This record gives sequence, structure tokens and C-alpha cells, in this order.
Amino acid sequence: MEQLPEEELIALCKKFDRSAQFELYRRYKDSLFTLAIRMGMEPADAEWALQDGFIQIFKSISSFNGDSGVYAWMRTILLRSISKTKKILIQPTDQLDCLAETVGESLPDWDKEALQLAFEQLPPGYRTVLTLYYLEDMTHREIGAVLKISEGTSKSQLYHAKQKLTTLLKV
Repeated sequence: MEQLPEEELIALCKKFDRSAQFELYRRYKDSLFTLAIRMGMEPADAEWALQDGFIQIFKSISSFNGDSGVYAWMRTILLRSISKTKKILIQPTDQLDCLAETVGESLPDWDKEALQLAFEQLPPGYRTVLTLYYLEDMTHREIGAVLKISEGTSKSQLYHAKQKLTTLLKV
């Protein structure tokens, strides 16, 4: 089943095929677990969130119409599941390298530790939007839907997060 194209795998999952469901789980569990960790969950809680997320995924798989990629669709379900159980608070991550681009100008003496420290000093909302936008490649519309904020609020949070991050890195 590993070689099965995604569309066929989803079609089988819609028919409640257990081996197809397991294959979908196998393909995406690591990425979704990592997402839960990025959202500030402890590993045990992230495992619980992953399990709950997949229960929701399989309950609503019949509504998946392929408008977006299956990972994007499952990611949204997982994030909604997490946000129902706890406020999403982004914790420091080892993947902050890509956030260096958010500063808006090159920092010749850029230091990963300085970025980590600056990131930790950001308000939780700023960290959340930065992480979802830059590390998860989510659109503002997707972020808004998951966090139950407007698209404009997501854009504003990102703008202010970048400004604050720039300020913190220049100090």
C-alpha cells in the first residue's frame, strides 16, 4: 500500500479500509507530531493530540474534497484539536534558522542563540503566527481559521512580530 497514490489512499480511507487508514497514519504521523511539539506541547501531550487528531481526521475524511493537500487538511484538524484543549503557545524550537528571513534585513553577525532568545521574548500570539506562517507555511487565511482570528489579525500579528524581533535583535 506504500506505493499507492494519495488520491487512491484517501478514497480507500473514505470506505473505512483499515489498512489504508494505517498507511495514511504512517505517512503523516511524524510531521503532525512535530507540529504538535512546535505548538508547545510536551511529547506525551503531543502523542495524545496526534491520536485525537487522527480520530477527528478519520471521522471527517468523507468531507475531504481535495481542494487542498491532504497534509494541509490534516494539519488544520490537528491544530483545531490542540486549540480546543489548550491555548496554543509556541515554545522555542531548534528550527529558528528560517526565521532569520523575517528580520527584513541581513544581520551580518546573526547568532542563532540571539534569535532564540529574541523569539522567546515575543508575546505568545506573535510566536504562534510566526511559527505557523514561516515554519508551517500556512496562509493568513489558514492561520485565522485555526486560531479563530481574522485574516487581518494574523497579518497584523506577523507584522508586529517581525518588528519586535528586529528590535530585539538590534539591542
